[in-house]
Amino acid sequence: MTREKGVSRIIRSNAAHPNLKEEIFNVIDTKENAYWLGFLYSDGGISIDKRNKAKRLDFDLKKEDVGVIERFVDHIHGNKNKIRLRKWKLKGDQISLGKSIYLWNNRLCNDLLKHGLMFRKSKIIEYPEKSQKSREINLAFLLECFDGDGKEGTSCLTCGSKKFLYQIKKKFNIPNKIGINIRKDKKNGKTYKNYELYLGAELFNEMLDNYKYSLPRKRIRLKPRKGMSIIK
Repeated sequence: MTREKGVSRIIRSNAAHPNLKEEIFNVIDTKENAYWLGFLYSDGGISIDKRNKAKRLDFDLKKEDVGVIERFVDHIHGNKNKIRLRKWKLKGDQISLGKSIYLWNNRLCNDLLKHGLMFRKSKIIEYPEKSQKSREINLAFLLECFDGDGKEGTSCLTCGSKKFLYQIKKKFNIPNKIGINIRKDKKNGKTYKNYELYLGAELFNEMLDNYKYSLPRKRIRLKPRKGMSIIK
């Protein structure tokens, strides 16, 4: 019975997305694919039903960036009518609106898992070294990671995984040190750790020049400091 439930979910999802390109992430061989892989690293994840091994791609964005989720669904030839409105509770009675989509498809999810995507990933993700072949592909991936987790108007990329930032630092020969921010939640008393790495203006501007279809509000060119350059 459990297995039937898992199968029926995938069947319903296939019917809802009849034109889905489920093999689209088999190989990350274009800047477009690399950018969207970075998008999923920042704002997506894979969940697995342990009872029947059915896999689901989950992602959501807040209201100011909902155009991006529609572009992604177009990229994979999904059904945009299946994008749902989502509400997040903020402090007090405040509500933040966004959109999300859940997509059951084992082939699509297995390829993304192969490229390093996972569920509950923020503190354990690693750079998908084997998937990224050329500098152009790597720059497109890094750009979307910034679109998801970068500080607007700066070159600062934040992440819960220090290892992920270290791998980026090493790959792009970034001289800046990895910083740490520690925040204590007054309500539950828990301490939250986040790491940050400044990519530098030259690398940041190179990312913008390499791929022109990233998040508009974060496409703010930076002025390099004198005497600083990146090593290619």
